[in-house]
Amino acid sequence: MDNHHATAETSNRKKNDELDKSSTPMRHNLGCITRSWSSVIYAVNQTIMRQKQNVGCITRPWSSFTHAVNQIISRYVVASSMIAARNPKRTIVVTVLFSFLIIIVGFCTNFNVQLEYETVFAPFGSLPLEHKAWLVEESGFPQEPRPVTFILHYNEQNILGREQVDLAFEALDTVRDTPGYQEICSSSPFINSAREHDCKIFGITNFWDNRRDHFQEATETDEDTIDILSSATFPGGTPVYTEFLLGHAQREGNVDDEAGSHNGTRLTSAKSFLFRINFPDTEGIKDFEVKLLDRLGDLQSTWEEDPEVEMNISYFSFASYELEFQRAIDQDLILVPVVMLIMSIFTSLVFYKRDRVQSRSLLGIGAIVCIGLGLMTGYGLMFVIGVPFTSTSQILPFVVFGVGLVQLTVH
Repeated sequence: MDNHHATAETSNRKKNDELDKSSTPMRHNLGCITRSWSSVIYAVNQTIMRQKQNVGCITRPWSSFTHAVNQIISRYVVASSMIAARNPKRTIVVTVLFSFLIIIVGFCTNFNVQLEYETVFAPFGSLPLEHKAWLVEESGFPQEPRPVTFILHYNEQNILGREQVDLAFEALDTVRDTPGYQEICSSSPFINSAREHDCKIFGITNFWDNRRDHFQEATETDEDTIDILSSATFPGGTPVYTEFLLGHAQREGNVDDEAGSHNGTRLTSAKSFLFRINFPDTEGIKDFEVKLLDRLGDLQSTWEEDPEVEMNISYFSFASYELEFQRAIDQDLILVPVVMLIMSIFTSLVFYKRDRVQSRSLLGIGAIVCIGLGLMTGYGLMFVIGVPFTSTSQILPFVVFGVGLVQLTVH
């Protein structure tokens, strides 16, 4: 038994020695890996520490600079507050006079209302505006025209008929009878059939050389009118592209003229007439467009008052943007004193208490007055340095009132 026990112990000892010998390389490899990983971590930590030191070299001067600026501003605010507290009446008078003076100077010097949609929406100094300025002023090519577009529609009914085309000529004559039309169109590069400079007109009236007397002589019935409108070419031989003239045009056999070219069939129905007149971008064109849009609006009102006329007209030009911007500015400016009144009442009620000593209603009113004077000063400085007033600038009063009153109620 003792010999067997000794033999078992010797066998176990040999196995343990063999395991130790086999695990020694594994422990050695593991130690190499951990030492390498520790070296990597150490190197990363050292890099981070160096970066922090470099950042500190940059941020410390900046922090010192901002602290110095903060100290200067704080001292100025404290000094101004002390002066205002010691001389309240003089401070109020000087502040009010300065606010009124700066806005008056702004109005009298560089005040400018900017309504052009390109200037309003494009950032200052944007590349597209620079490219356009070069194309217009330096390239030497003719300027792009300023088109005026209007559409005649017949309450979703079939618009093909002699009476409807006659109303289209009435709309066209309204445009051509607008004061200044001949002067503006004399600068156009287009030459009409009479060998005169004229504005290029795109519309169904081209079938009759844009002359109402020719239309009345050439047609007597709706069938005559439709036959001419179904022609493949205009009188001068120019191909007809129906989709540029008629909206939702249908031909015989319910075949749509989708390709834009004439397919040899007769028109059966259409829902609108499209007109486009190219005006040269010359001096006085903006004022002319405003007059033109007013006259088209008057024509629509006249048609609406006539029970026998069911025609409607929709129109658009570049001046439409400017008119809408001006309308928005006029409507929103009226709301500024209304907002001041509402806010004055609100702050008076918020700070009101039955105890006259504790009541601070005048504080709320004074805050509204201070915000108003601040707006006057801000707008005055803006006008003095030449910043134009746009539809975006009119948002400022409402934002300033909101932020100012929030600060008042919080503190």
